[in-house]
Amino acid sequence: MAKKWAELTEEQKQRSREASARYRARNRGRLNERARERYAINRDEVVERKRAAHARRRDQDQEAYREKQRKKYEAYGRDYARAWAKANPEKAALIRKRWRAQNPERTKELRLLARFGIDATYYDELLAAQNGACAICGRPEWRIDKRTSKPRALAVDHCHDTGRVRGLLCFSCNVAIGFFENSPEFAEAAAQYLRRGDR
Repeated sequence: MAKKWAELTEEQKQRSREASARYRARNRGRLNERARERYAINRDEVVERKRAAHARRRDQDQEAYREKQRKKYEAYGRDYARAWAKANPEKAALIRKRWRAQNPERTKELRLLARFGIDATYYDELLAAQNGACAICGRPEWRIDKRTSKPRALAVDHCHDTGRVRGLLCFSCNVAIGFFENSPEFAEAAAQYLRRGDR
């Protein structure tokens, strides 16, 4: 009768691992094909089982789970992740969309950091300094986010030459200065034009 794994010595376990590795190496194509066939037949069951196991590991020890995921990512590297995303654009887009939906605050933080070099704390400080309103018209944002049915956040306005953040603007004012090509002269000329028209 074959011994149970727990009853084997470390030397026997190591020999078993090496034999299994040799077998997998010799029969990789056939094993992969069989795995694909089983997955196609029992896809929903396999996915649900993996999700349940993933959730159990995550819930058992959050810190250990995060550390393991971090080390796993470092081992594979950014290049691998980018190559996988490029080879699987639809899956990558779905994963990103799901992650953004589950982590709205972190998504906002990363977007602010990547585009403007500021964090959410600095954004909130600007918003408080402007009393929650646009730096130009003094009104709160009026556009509604279709996903949340709530007013959108004020846009971060920055100098395209220096990258320096100037303030927070509503959609209308942000688009207006964009059409004026960030030129004070154009904006002043438009103001004078409007004043003449009111006379």
